[in-house]
Amino acid sequence: MRRASVMSVREYVSRLTRLLRDIAIYPLLKCFGAPKPAILKAIDDVKKNSVFSDVFGMDMERDFPDVYRTQCVAEADLSSRHRFSFFDLKEHCLGTVIQWNYDYKNNVQTPLRYAPLLNFRSFKTVGDIKYVFEHNKHQDLPRLAQAYYLTGDYRYLDELVCRVDSWIDQCPFMFGVHWTSPSVSAYRLVSWTLVFEILLKRSKFAATFLEKWAQSVYQHIQFISKNYSRFSSAGNHLISEAVGVFVASLRWKVLFGGRERIFLDIAGKQAYSILLAEMESQVFPDGVNHEQSASYQVFASNQMFIAYWIGTMSGISFPVAFTDRLRKSGEFLAAILDVRGMSPNFGDEDSAWAFRLAAEASNKFVDQLGVWSVLFNDPSLARSDKLTETAYWLFGARAVEMDRSIENKHAPTGGQCVFEEKYFPIGGYYCATFDRRTSSEAFFFLDCGPLGMRFTGGHGHADALSMCLTLGGEGVFIDSGTYVYKNTLERQMLRSTSAHNTLYFSDMASQDKYFGPFLWGARHQAAGRMVAPGCFVADVTWWSGETHCRETVIKPNILTITDRWHGTCPPSIAFHLNPQLQEFVRQEQKDCISIETDAFCCRLHARDQCVQLEKTIVSPAFYQLRETFKVVIPSTLAEGTQVTEITWEFK
Repeated sequence: MRRASVMSVREYVSRLTRLLRDIAIYPLLKCFGAPKPAILKAIDDVKKNSVFSDVFGMDMERDFPDVYRTQCVAEADLSSRHRFSFFDLKEHCLGTVIQWNYDYKNNVQTPLRYAPLLNFRSFKTVGDIKYVFEHNKHQDLPRLAQAYYLTGDYRYLDELVCRVDSWIDQCPFMFGVHWTSPSVSAYRLVSWTLVFEILLKRSKFAATFLEKWAQSVYQHIQFISKNYSRFSSAGNHLISEAVGVFVASLRWKVLFGGRERIFLDIAGKQAYSILLAEMESQVFPDGVNHEQSASYQVFASNQMFIAYWIGTMSGISFPVAFTDRLRKSGEFLAAILDVRGMSPNFGDEDSAWAFRLAAEASNKFVDQLGVWSVLFNDPSLARSDKLTETAYWLFGARAVEMDRSIENKHAPTGGQCVFEEKYFPIGGYYCATFDRRTSSEAFFFLDCGPLGMRFTGGHGHADALSMCLTLGGEGVFIDSGTYVYKNTLERQMLRSTSAHNTLYFSDMASQDKYFGPFLWGARHQAAGRMVAPGCFVADVTWWSGETHCRETVIKPNILTITDRWHGTCPPSIAFHLNPQLQEFVRQEQKDCISIETDAFCCRLHARDQCVQLEKTIVSPAFYQLRETFKVVIPSTLAEGTQVTEITWEFK
């Protein structure tokens, strides 16, 4: 009922129409099976230039970094042995024959029921759907194709063909859990398309296999294009779905003719229109994604990028406005990364990649910015002294040239007190940095934006006016993270206001109205403004009428936070400590705590007020929980002011 409350009449009509359509189609599929599109017979005649042509023209032996070659082959070897790592599973063997309809974490076999009538959210029926979906995205398949390209070893090609062939056999069209999610189908479609393009001119597939594969691609495009995530569900899922249809219809239609070719042209144009509209709708003019999540910022912009790149390589032009927002999203991402290339973990995070052409352990933020630096010919966007592997695979010789142009390959040692600050007024984020990209970097981040996507709030947290602080690349006061997407007490707690580095009026409470794991009701209104260099003021009015104003003044080695509030009960102010720093925290006096490591000493002092150290939990990564401390400054006044000073020194 709560989910229904955010749906429009048009959405009700659309959902009912789809349900009736799916019920009508079921007996036809049972009686006649899935329709199989006709494939052009002269398959050898349709080989064309690949979108990886720039890479194929590069001297791989000379120019492709050895470290990337080693990583690629090592991952491909693990994949060939069916050893996978995702979430809690580490190099977990999936058996001699991979069971695609299986939750390997909880040992649950999912049924091959008619997909529209299968409840994939039921743990009893399908297990943990995240564990079922993850390896079915096939994001490891490009690693097999890359390893084959680098080594010429047919083991990788044979494994890839066997993997795709077995998936198609085990997952018949519209039956089973893998035909319940158009977005996951789209990830798989992008992976298949990248594999197809890498191998296009280097391998000769059996005609029967290629026909079977192309038919499944066509079925994927049909399924997604008829089940787009519309209306209140139109977040990153809709972008992913449109990207999958767009790139696959562009690159696979060469295998089709007649009415199948006409359908793919229409589907591709529809997907292109969706992408243009969603770039304007979901990415604010300052580059911030409307999901209000660091993870989904990079995820959605990478989806938009792969569509843009494959589209332009296929002769499709994009409006200047699209390219501009793509660049703006990269500039925002570059602004919020610390010296390690890590972002404050605001909003939901589930370790998802949009597509993967680099090692699984790669930093996806740095990976994207490496690609952006070549795409926009801007060395300043690159965040490491060597371009990422993805940039080499996508741009070939252009990446080699950019690597030679990257400035500041060896960062200065610090101590210069160079100050930078940026405010993104529409997305609602402020960041300030001393000695950026050095070993003595102090990075401060403040959230004063809205709560997630406009209809549901989706992946947003009730974190208005929350701050994060990083010293020398070590997170000190951090965001509490996500843990899981299921509707658990932990998920509700980690999304609450009291789980963030801000002021809250009661424990385990959200000043935003919590309705469910991806649904918020009445929400706050927040805004910020830069008052003077290093001085920022943000205000929030919660849906219940309580107000909070936070003024921050940052100078070399000191951050002063002044909180003013008006509520119905006395609040507390929290600062959550990085769990890796627990052993270094000490309460020096009743109003002061210190954190002293080998690299720095940091002190938090509450003016005229006691501080308390309380045990709590945070989630450093998806499916992970860690105990840590939070520093709590309690108040006895329903209306008042509190000044907190955070100082630091590097050793």
